[in-house]
Amino acid sequence: FAGIAAAFNSGPDRAHALVGGLARFRFHYLQIGATFETTDSGEDPAFGESPLDRWRAIGGFAGVLLPYNHWITLDASVGVGSRTYSNSDTIYGDRGLSASLTALTFRLAVSDRLTHKLISPRLGAALNVSTDLSSPDVAWTRRYVASDGSVSETKGTTPIGGVSVSLVVTAGFELGGRPR
Repeated sequence: FAGIAAAFNSGPDRAHALVGGLARFRFHYLQIGATFETTDSGEDPAFGESPLDRWRAIGGFAGVLLPYNHWITLDASVGVGSRTYSNSDTIYGDRGLSASLTALTFRLAVSDRLTHKLISPRLGAALNVSTDLSSPDVAWTRRYVASDGSVSETKGTTPIGGVSVSLVVTAGFELGGRPR
């Protein structure tokens, strides 16, 4: 899947490009599976912007797949996973920022199986809402060297975590038939 995500927390709201994958096992109307997703960081180095946060998430889910009409399927699931926020900026220390948070994810999707064959392409769209179970503030320190050689510091915090909403287009293959 690929799409756009908006991240909301007590800091500035940000948009991210998002890509990922999903593997699921279906038994009649029930499904279980795993997902992986990653985002871009959103800054523009051409304008000299500092690196911004990005995330990678991996998790599992369970839900239902409901046949609608012919090969069109509606699906809903809830999942839990780990979302790791990272930022390469050295204001967070020599190795930058890396913090993992537990996240709950809700997914609503519609997709269409293109043929009745055993292996068939499936295209669709999904709305994903993820919320981190904690939203810590991460400390940073920026050091400046003045023209006289003295060093001064500015300290602060950056909020990570929060809620993300993404709209994605899905494309993949399905093995087997539709639910009975």
